Amino acid sequence: MNQRSVAIIATYLEKRPLGRIVHVRRVGDDDYVVAIEDVRDGRVQLIHSPGDLRFWLDSFRHGECAIPAAGICGHCNKLHVDRDIDWELLPNCIPCAGELIGIGAEMFLQEETNREE
Repeated sequence: MNQRSVAIIATYLEKRPLGRIVHVRRVGDDDYVVAIEDVRDGRVQLIHSPGDLRFWLDSFRHGECAIPAAGICGHCNKLHVDRDIDWELLPNCIPCAGELIGIGAEMFLQEETNREE
């Protein structure tokens, strides 16, 4: 989607409580991916083309929540398709989740060591 399309979507969502834009990511020259949080279930939908937008808006007409095809990692800010056992997108990609778990384990061990002293 180009910058003008992103502005039109933002204006549309400002007037209709369907969702809110939570992230805009540039992926090319005047090409953007828009992340919209769906007000019905809190899932974040990535909109990159008019077809993506049409699919998401049609889900309101059909009364079904759309399952996102991809997500944006909350740590590295890259697109990912990593899912949990219930097929929901993870908030972070697998490599970043592993890194964060490692950092958390190190902090826990350091805290335990400090308590023992």
